[in-house]
Amino acid sequence: KLTTTLISLGYIQSKSDYSLFVKSTTSHVTIPLVYVDNILLIRNDLQEIQLVKTYSNQQFKIKDLGALYLFLGMEVVHSHKGIVLTQRQYALELLDDA
Repeated sequence: KLTTTLISLGYIQSKSDYSLFVKSTTSHVTIPLVYVDNILLIRNDLQEIQLVKTYSNQQFKIKDLGALYLFLGMEVVHSHKGIVLTQRQYALELLDDA
């Protein structure tokens, strides 16, 4: 059902990786990252993200967790220079166990 929903919103499904979808315009690219029941929407424009969230909520029961800070054990740090992915907490836990 997720595939049908994304395709109906104009996303193209990859032929080499069926879990990869992309939607692009001349100025924006949207990529939903899907892992089991987690979906991360990446785009430099909030309007498309809001559209996908609204439409998906009509099709499924979704929970919007807001701004991304943690995804699959990776910490997401936002700065004026961009986004950094770290596993700082995991590294600290490894050091504690040593």
